[in-house]
Amino acid sequence: MFRLAKLILQLSFFLFCVPSFAQNTPIDSLLNILKNSSEDTNKINLLNRVSFEFINQSDFIRAKAYAMQAITLSEKLHFEKGKAGTYNALATIYYDQGDYPNALEFQFKSLKIRRSTNDSAGIASILSNIGNNYYNQLDYAKAIRYFENALLIYKKLKMQKTSRYLNALLGEGAVYEGEKEYDKALECYLKTKELSEQLNDEDGVAISLNNIGNIYKDYKRQYAEALDYFLKSLKIREAINDKNGIATTLYNIGSIYHLQKKNKEALVYCTKSLSIAKEIEFLDLEIFVENLLSLTYEALGDKSNALNHYKAYIDTK
Repeated sequence: MFRLAKLILQLSFFLFCVPSFAQNTPIDSLLNILKNSSEDTNKINLLNRVSFEFINQSDFIRAKAYAMQAITLSEKLHFEKGKAGTYNALATIYYDQGDYPNALEFQFKSLKIRRSTNDSAGIASILSNIGNNYYNQLDYAKAIRYFENALLIYKKLKMQKTSRYLNALLGEGAVYEGEKEYDKALECYLKTKELSEQLNDEDGVAISLNNIGNIYKDYKRQYAEALDYFLKSLKIREAINDKNGIATTLYNIGSIYHLQKKNKEALVYCTKSLSIAKEIEFLDLEIFVENLLSLTYEALGDKSNALNHYKAYIDTK
């Protein structure tokens, strides 16, 4: 089973101030603008944006370098809002590297500033991020508390029709699933699917479909229904060229076919999943796929390939 929970919730990390000219701007253009920027708050916002762009490329060294420039200038100009955005960037760097304690430290630093400036929406977003962090540390009791507090604030702000609310609700669903409260998890995911459709958020729809599929597979054992959800998710993933999502959903489909003892079909989907996972260096997924490929080859009577993939599973793990 692979639920994209860690990846899903990273969506809620990107809370920072961005000048309007920087929206959807290629990183080379952002760097050119940065060269001619004055030492003002706009430059801090731009440094934060550049840092996040490098985070998206998994270039954490340069991401951190630009974040530290932003911190220095924020302190010089006493720009607390900009500093809060930079703390988010640093938290995301550590989070993506699996260093959850350091990520948590910067999340709480950002939260402190958000509270001091009475930024309610910012507070809710950071609370959601912290919930995500605790979720990935399997501390479900703390995670659910932070997600619920985030959702309460969003409701008070009448932000139930926003991507931020969507991300917090996805997080709540993931925690319920982790606690094996599957009916509550399914309720959350059905809501996120509906909300994603209202927001025209294809990524959110695909994630919700994937998670609903997992509930039908792992809890309800209704494999035909699960497969239908996974195939719908895959279609969206392919349309938006989301390689992470494609690789994950291919694995989920392969797992369904394996459970149905349709191992030739399972082999096709798992092989495709592994190829993409290796291409994008998605190590966590590689572990799952290598294990499933070992089981699939074993079921097909191919002991040699079963052993090879089991060894790869152990080595990757």
